[in-house]
Amino acid sequence: MNMLAIAYPHIVKENGQPARLEKHPRVRVAMIVMDYLAYGWSPDEIRRQHPHLTLAEVHASMGYYYDHQKEIDAEITAELEEVDRAMRNPQRSPVWLKLKAQGLISAAWCSTLSSSPKRATQRSGEAWWSGCRCRPSPSG
Repeated sequence: MNMLAIAYPHIVKENGQPARLEKHPRVRVAMIVMDYLAYGWSPDEIRRQHPHLTLAEVHASMGYYYDHQKEIDAEITAELEEVDRAMRNPQRSPVWLKLKAQGLISAAWCSTLSSSPKRATQRSGEAWWSGCRCRPSPSG
């Protein structure tokens, strides 16, 4: 059987690494797909929200996603599970502890989430962290 390798313009996929954009190595295909899944944005809207991307890069990312959906969905799931683990066991940095000791961070700052935070897998107009009570109080 003769296998033909498919090349995706604008996409780089190295062994053992997530698929990413060629001109923007820190932008993974999964990041663009999460905007589509979380917000229901069209490629045009994703381009408007991320002006450093070209429409061709967004379309290439979506094409790669539909051809490799299991791979990208697994990457997104692993990332969300990591966020869940981090939220269950918050380890504060020395800087955070110092700011807290100085009274610059309130007790509730980023320590809890509402009972049902938005998830990137939901098609919602809000970010997954919308339930976080870390917004500064109006008094400062």
